[in-house]
Amino acid sequence: MAPPMNYRFWGRMKTPAGATLVYLAAGEAVIPVSAGERLPDGYVVEKISEHGVHLHYPMLGVRHVIEFPQVPVP
Repeated sequence: MAPPMNYRFWGRMKTPAGATLVYLAAGEAVIPVSAGERLPDGYVVEKISEHGVHLHYPMLGVRHVIEFPQVPVP
């Protein structure tokens, strides 16, 4: 059984150079994530798309997508 999915979207921003930084929260901790990164509980960030962060738990083949919130259009 894969560890519980305790991650949630915390934020994202563009750097002046145009790179996108994405942050997840787990409890009170805020974690910057990037594609290919292994998180402390074994989940791997497969990719970061325009819609969210795609996580994979390789030992069991479990996948989750943490979707980015919709930004209201004025």
